[in-house]
Amino acid sequence: METGERITLEIVGLTEKGYGVARTDGMVVFVKDAVPGDRVSAVIREVRKKYATAETDELLERSICREDPICPDCSRCGACVLSHVSFGLENRTKAETVGNAFRKAGVKAAVPDTAFSLDRTGYRNKLTVHYSQKLGAFGLYSEKSREVFPFGRCRLCPDILSECVRYINGMPELYRDSGPESLVLQITGSGEVYITLESEEKTDNLLRDRIRKEFPAVKEVILRSHGRGRPSYFKDRLLDLKFTYPTSGFRQVNTAVFEKLLLRSAELLGDPGNGCIVDLYCGSGTVGISLARLLGAEDLIGIEINEDSVSLAKSNADRNGITSSRFCCGDASLVSRVLSENGIRDFTLTVDPPRAGLSEKARKEILSCKPDRLLYISCNPFTLSRDAAFFTGNGYMIDTAEVFNMFPMTEHVECVTLMTKK
Repeated sequence: METGERITLEIVGLTEKGYGVARTDGMVVFVKDAVPGDRVSAVIREVRKKYATAETDELLERSICREDPICPDCSRCGACVLSHVSFGLENRTKAETVGNAFRKAGVKAAVPDTAFSLDRTGYRNKLTVHYSQKLGAFGLYSEKSREVFPFGRCRLCPDILSECVRYINGMPELYRDSGPESLVLQITGSGEVYITLESEEKTDNLLRDRIRKEFPAVKEVILRSHGRGRPSYFKDRLLDLKFTYPTSGFRQVNTAVFEKLLLRSAELLGDPGNGCIVDLYCGSGTVGISLARLLGAEDLIGIEINEDSVSLAKSNADRNGITSSRFCCGDASLVSRVLSENGIRDFTLTVDPPRAGLSEKARKEILSCKPDRLLYISCNPFTLSRDAAFFTGNGYMIDTAEVFNMFPMTEHVECVTLMTKK
């Protein structure tokens, strides 16, 4: 097998990144944009010792699991790597990805079918586009680069967000001299839109006025220069609870599936034990507050390293009637001290760390606290399985590991894993 060689392949598998898997002459071949059940003519692009990569040159036989991508830019953007496969196959692949990650880490965990909503498009509540001096407009990054290509529409988001971007791109004279950098658009469950323009210099307020006049759903346009400007927030509902979020902060992008995840997490926990939930990496409090309300927990402790998020978490808890709650600013090393100061021995610990997972220090700190149950929410099955291997090797067992398709058509997936003491 050589680079540039054209061969015929039967596709028998699919990776989480959307590559079809074929086998020939003892070699595994990963074929871009191929689907299990396809028969393709492919061109070899790279040959390694144990595998090769290829691109589909001609589709000879079409799989019943193949779908035509709905976005003309999906091959340029690189986000929707699963747009060419059926939703059913996508969900099966994501469950297999999580199961394989656990197996490779030496962790025993039965992974059920992926939970999902019926919305494969229009689910994403946030859109970020970047300014290109060359284009004189905002657009999306090309796959694996910082090169911006012209923006048309993002099918993952509600149409109004794309309409706003196109409208703003149509009047560059109002902002191009301010050194525009990025545009972030967010939408709430009630349809209110919040737009943040980041630029090097102050932008003319006329831009704000025109956007709001054209789109009544736009409640606020925040003009920020180098991150400076007054803090801005917006309100949204989650499970009929009221939350305030910073426009510049983190929020789960798929509200419908996130609500499914929270409801299922409450079902898995069933009983908060002595009534105490400790929420590490609590952010603005969405996970801890939601579970405390669903479970009727008597006490909630949140720990978060960002001071602004801690303040928001406190106000969000008060707003939702979680009166017996405390939120502390600090990292995982604060857990032991907070538990000791409050005389808490039996508790459920929830963690929702960034994609990098838990640091070695955090894993050891959590283990030293000996939580009765550990509910781990993760957007990265590979760091999740690494951390699970640590805990299962130190006195814990996995009760359940469940998969939620929070990011349809992309390679990403959300997991909830419940671990308990053996």
